Amino acid sequence: MKCQKCGYEHSRKVCPYCLRAEKWQKLPLQKKLPGLPTRMYIELEEDYELEHQIDAEKAYFCFGSANTGKTVFAVYTMYKKAKKAYIENRTFSYEFVPLTELFDQIISRKKDREFYKNLDYLVIDDLGVEHNNDALYGILYSIVDYRYNWMKQTTFTSNLSPAEIKDKLQDERLVRRIIASCDVLKFKEIHYE
Repeated sequence: MKCQKCGYEHSRKVCPYCLRAEKWQKLPLQKKLPGLPTRMYIELEEDYELEHQIDAEKAYFCFGSANTGKTVFAVYTMYKKAKKAYIENRTFSYEFVPLTELFDQIISRKKDREFYKNLDYLVIDDLGVEHNNDALYGILYSIVDYRYNWMKQTTFTSNLSPAEIKDKLQDERLVRRIIASCDVLKFKEIHYE
């Protein structure tokens, strides 16, 4: 039967999906998305209304100036996907990682390319802050290319537009893969007085 409340099909008297959704709501944010930096939990709590603005089926390329909410939006995409997996009782592997930290993790051998390639969902923060370096570009390209070919969703944030990243890297292959797999969102500037 189809649950009238959540829309999921089930064969029990009480909808197991609704029960899991209720349990999810009661969990603290740190249990819903373990492993995030402390600052992210604070900002996610403050911007809770974002949850209703995000399509959980999509990945995004978010760009614009600093402090416009790109990173919080990107992490909320991960939150929505984690919530859906929890309600459906599926495993879900994910990572939020600033690009410079991704490079540090791989170079120091704390994590390898395969780890990032095979996650269900990956958020790469601050694309474009890295210096032009063929070795680092090779690491990034191999991860993005693999995820693109295997249709694994990746959300990116950047202060640079796709055209500016292409110019900086002097290579359009990476940007083409990102644009083909993401909805591009420009975040507007915030003016401080």
